Amino acid sequence: MTWKPVSPSVQNQSPVSIIFIQQDTWRRSSYYCDASTVSSSGVIGNGGQVCCISTSCYSVGCIASSNVVCTGFSATDDTSSGQSSVTVSIPNNVNIQVAFQSSAWLSTLGVGASSSWSVSALISTVPRADGNYNTAPVTSMVAMKTLRNGFYYTWNIPVADTDGDIVRCRWARSGPPDECGGVTGYFIELNHISLLVPFYYGTRASGACVGADIGTTISDTVQVQVGCSGVTLTDILTRMSRGSIIQNLTNPVQYSMQVTWTPTSSQWGTNLACYTPVDSIGQQGTTVCITYLVGISAPQMIQSSYVNGTMSAIGTLYQNQNVWRVQCTKSVNRPSIDAYIRFYKKSNNTQVYSINARTDMANVLYDNFTLIFYTSMTWTPVICSS
Repeated sequence: MTWKPVSPSVQNQSPVSIIFIQQDTWRRSSYYCDASTVSSSGVIGNGGQVCCISTSCYSVGCIASSNVVCTGFSATDDTSSGQSSVTVSIPNNVNIQVAFQSSAWLSTLGVGASSSWSVSALISTVPRADGNYNTAPVTSMVAMKTLRNGFYYTWNIPVADTDGDIVRCRWARSGPPDECGGVTGYFIELNHISLLVPFYYGTRASGACVGADIGTTISDTVQVQVGCSGVTLTDILTRMSRGSIIQNLTNPVQYSMQVTWTPTSSQWGTNLACYTPVDSIGQQGTTVCITYLVGISAPQMIQSSYVNGTMSAIGTLYQNQNVWRVQCTKSVNRPSIDAYIRFYKKSNNTQVYSINARTDMANVLYDNFTLIFYTSMTWTPVICSS
């Protein structure tokens, strides 16, 4: 669950119009979804309600149905996933907690099997220091994380925040108010064992930040490689509208899948598109996410065919080339979330150098329409065939 004001910079609203957004995943065997359901905007869910659970609700009751429009599914994991949004009116200068609460959690869980759940969000209409209203951070992750008992894992939870705020993570609390029902977070330390899990190497780098226009369809190619021969890719978990998974005929450990998404006006701001590969022995690879800033037209690089034009250096480079300039179609500014300038070796698409444009103040500079950055790399000369 997440939320954002309809007009965050309009101060002293009474009440405040809030767009409430929820993403749910259900057992596909109970709430079926397929490509036809997705294309027809079919609805999945048990018809429950998202309601205020705070001690003081300020006359706010139930604000949304738990039913969502199906946006993706996995036959492998037996899941149907979807997202819906609704605009609600919340009194100014209050904090309220809302939750979707029900029962019959997964019967196969090691902890909390068949118990109740409570998925909650805190909505705040208390103005920020600048008088504007806060926009909640967003996250996206697989609904069911499969871990092998006795193995060590590092679990990255992707987050993004439109306001550029620092986002922290904590375990859910059992209340009051109740944030988790019968399933409370727990953690066991295990011995370290390495796994050859499937990994993403798509056309957009993991963590890329991309501007997206409302109503314009985005089409990307997701590329995944399994860890070793004898193992195949069975699924790529995502909430995006997806095509079929295609195996590379010349390199059978590599796979690709087309995904599309058309942002609506209610999806302005920060959105995460995440992908988790699953192989034939049930291993899940690391979830990677692309951040789309909806309603923000990204500046385009002005490409030139001559060295003294709008982009340098181009053409044949010196081995110690370390100053780079790119002119864009509009003013460019330092990003508020991590974004990288990356160099790849063309022969095998391997990354050889990267710079964090958010944190590297000394080597990444912004001068109105021009991006200037510095590298400390000695480039390896190659012989190009004609």
